[in-house]
Amino acid sequence: LVAAVGPLPFNFEVGAEVKKIRTGDAHSAVGELEVRIDDCNQSPVATVTLAMPAARAAAMTLPRVEIPARPGRHDICLRFARPRLDPMWALDWVEIRQ
Repeated sequence: LVAAVGPLPFNFEVGAEVKKIRTGDAHSAVGELEVRIDDCNQSPVATVTLAMPAARAAAMTLPRVEIPARPGRHDICLRFARPRLDPMWALDWVEIRQ
């Protein structure tokens, strides 16, 4: 799996709902992109550590990660683990190769 991601400013006015947004689960200073199979509640099968790009609004291509082969069709869940709300990470594109 190869993905391009970019940081965006978190500028949403959600009031008290902000407490329901999951943060603080990152293992690095900036966060990680987690790859999960079939269910977003499963443990990640692959993780890519994020880094801030040189230009904050720019997308960057992450290093390729291997996803363990599994027979049959499966859903994939991509989730950002992050230490805080700002920045909010977004996917630009994702490519899955066999």
